[in-house]
Amino acid sequence: MILQEKKKTENKKDDRLRVCFVCTGNTCRSPMAAAVLNHLAPERFTATSAGLCASGGKDMSRGAQIALERMGVKVPAHISRPFTETTAKDNDIIIAMTGAHLMTLMQAFPEYMSKFEVMPHEISDPFGMDDEAYKKCLYEIVRGIKERFAL
Repeated sequence: MILQEKKKTENKKDDRLRVCFVCTGNTCRSPMAAAVLNHLAPERFTATSAGLCASGGKDMSRGAQIALERMGVKVPAHISRPFTETTAKDNDIIIAMTGAHLMTLMQAFPEYMSKFEVMPHEISDPFGMDDEAYKKCLYEIVRGIKERFAL
């Protein structure tokens, strides 16, 4: 009985759609988007993030962390990572923050084009700006996620 319940639980996790959000450096927009989707619909999605120009190993920007905290979204442990072919293979939906990000993905990984999307509205880049810019960006992300996933 316990084994059957465990299998059901494992299968339920496997049934969630895997979504990867993509931005430039993977320290602001895409990790905030992943945190928001994981917060809003953890039973339906497993969201991660990556960056087209991410060198890897950097923390989420402090401005992004503050914006998430103020909105009541748990700040996840996050280390930036580059978008790779493995990232493309391992996800069901890959969502770019801007049209330029989408174009870069399509050019670099054309075999995964059917998985690529762009947020319903361009997401402004708050990198290096004040807390207000991060707050504005986060509201754009929430709006886009709610629209895209009908939440």
